[in-house]
Parts: sequence; structure tokens; C-alpha cells
Amino acid sequence: MADKKQKIIFIVAHFFPLSEGVGNATFNLCRALRESGRFETGVITPRYNGAHQKFEVWNGIKIWRAGNGKNLQNFFRFAVYLEFLIKSLYIIWKEKPQIVFAQTAWEGGVISAIAGKLFGAISVVQTHGHPYFANRIHFLARWAYKNNKLVLATNTDYIDILQKNNWLKKGARVAVLPNAYFPPEVGQNRFDLRQKFNLDNESFHVLFVGRLDLERGVETKGLSYAIESMKNLEGYKMHVYGGGSLKDFYQKMIDEAKLQNRVILHGKTDPASLYEIMCAADALLMPSLNEGLSMTMIEAMSASLPVIITRTSGALDYIQDGINGFYIEKKDPESIIWAVKKLKDDRSLKEAVGKNCLETFKNNFSGIKITEKFEYILQENYSR
Repeated sequence: MADKKQKIIFIVAHFFPLSEGVGNATFNLCRALRESGRFETGVITPRYNGAHQKFEVWNGIKIWRAGNGKNLQNFFRFAVYLEFLIKSLYIIWKEKPQIVFAQTAWEGGVISAIAGKLFGAISVVQTHGHPYFANRIHFLARWAYKNNKLVLATNTDYIDILQKNNWLKKGARVAVLPNAYFPPEVGQNRFDLRQKFNLDNESFHVLFVGRLDLERGVETKGLSYAIESMKNLEGYKMHVYGGGSLKDFYQKMIDEAKLQNRVILHGKTDPASLYEIMCAADALLMPSLNEGLSMTMIEAMSASLPVIITRTSGALDYIQDGINGFYIEKKDPESIIWAVKKLKDDRSLKEAVGKNCLETFKNNFSGIKITEKFEYILQENYSR
């Protein structure tokens, strides 16, 4: 790429002031690129609230809000989407970015592909999770994958799924770009944090983070198997952070097993407090049935928190069993018991795994590393 600053516009379904996984990932990538001093960043997103400004600059990021986001979910969604598409293309034509980067498949990917064809921009679409539901994927998402100039995924498994299902054109340019993360500053040491969150030193404290909801009728986070494992883990406590429709179901399960002193449902908490809890806990447990590149896993790694996780897509790219985490089997409480006990019984192993987690974070998910990876991808595919 040329040495001059590159202008890049992202298209995403949710962004500031709304908080949502892909929107947060978009902000982190914007921040990483902007802080490098080599990119000028902007975001086009729907307008969900009349009080939200149609244009503003937030943390150095230009934000355009086009169309009515609320109506994207109703019967007239395609008519509303057409308005969003036209307004987005007008902004892109006016701003003339070198790169148009869609962070969602059909909502943004169609727009980025058209912008690439009309205005000559490098059109990019990134998949954050669509391929898991192959039989449900929107036909416009398939068109977007085939017609953008560059297809990115957060992990290699997603690229394999796209290729196997013929959602990429022959000779498509594809690459892996994980999510960036910026850990918040923590002003207290681990001992003080354990006191702050009432984590006694006699117990081994396991952290579980996730939405307590069904996804397409399935309990994908695997919390029920984690609760089952706690029946045989005396001297251990599991702290569950997250809200959702299954909270009462899990509480009933805990009460019936008389595990109220071992499994605590804390509900939702703010991101800064959750990160402090990660810095104080002993391990993160993720018994998920399906998982992409989990931001919770990345956050835990940045806090030197050992990760116990199933062999899901995002984990397989970064977790080395016994080095920077431990793999467990899906739907298997005995596997959970084995991994948790292994960390508790060998303090030096726990410290080594935590240290390796931090190194994995620095080498793969820091803002500097993500910027380097993105620039490398551009240079490999579009060197001038």
C-alpha cells in the first residue's frame, strides 16, 4: 500500500452508543487502525433512535447514521434496507475511501461489494458467525461473500465452512483477521481485587461468562454441564456473570443440587468490573457447544487468566492444550472436573498457563498486532 494515510469506512449494524459484540469489535479495530497513525476511520450504521445524531465524531471516528435501524426488523425491512443502502453508497461516493469494510454479511456486505464495483474501493466483508448456520444463511450474504474483493474471518474454521459450501468465488482472496482488544487499566493488585469481590483464599474460583439464553432452541453455552460438575468439586466456587431467560432455570438447578455455596449467579456487570474479576479469579470455564472467536476468551488471556474451553472454532486457532489453556469435551462434566482440578493441584502449572495466555494475547490480539496483520493482508493482496 502507499505510505499516505488510508481512509477506511466500516459498515456495521450496531455501533456507539449501542453496545453489541460486532459493534464493539468494530470499535476496537477502528481504534487500533487510527492509533497507528496510518488510517483515517469512519463508520456507517443505522439510526435506531431519533435522538442519535446523523453525523458525529466520537473518539476520533466519524460516524454516519443512515436509515431507520428499528424498521430493519419489521415487515418492511427490505424497503428500509434499500434506503440504508442508497444513503450508505452516497456517503461512500462523497467520502471516497480507499477501503470499504463490512462487518456484517448481508446488511453491510452487499453495500461494500457494490461500492467496490462502482467506486473502485477495496471492498471487504468479514464473517463473525454466519457460517455456523449454513442452512439459514441469507441469500444476500452469499452474494456478498462472492462479490467482495476480500473476505476475512475471525478464525480459520469459518473460511473452511465458506469454501466447503461454495459461498466464495473461485480464486477468492481470503484471510484470517481476529478481533482486537484493549484491556482497561486496573488500579489494584490481585490480592485487593479478591477482597473487593469476596473471593476467599481457601477456594479455587472459576469464572463463567455468557448470556443465559437459548440460541435457536439450544443451550449453547453449556452452563448446565458446568453446574453438574460442581457437585463433585468441593473447595471450588463458580461465579456466573450474565443475564437471560434461563436464569431461573439455572437457579432451580443449583437449589435442587444444594450448590448455593458453590455456584453463584451474579447477573450482569459492567465491562470494567468484569475485567477486574478476571484479574482476581483462578480460571475461566467455557464449556460451549458452539463458539466463534470469543471475546471473553481474549479478555481472559489479556488478564493472564487460564482458559478451560471446548474445541470450538475460535479456540482451535489459539489454544494449545496444556500450554495456554486446557481443552475439555462437550457435554462432559467429568472433563470439566479433570481440568479444574489439574489447575488447582499444580500452582506452578497454573501460573505458567496464565503467563502463556498473556503472551498469546500480546502476539495475536493487541491493537498493534491486529494493525500489523491487517496491513500485511492488504499488502499481500493489493500492493501498489
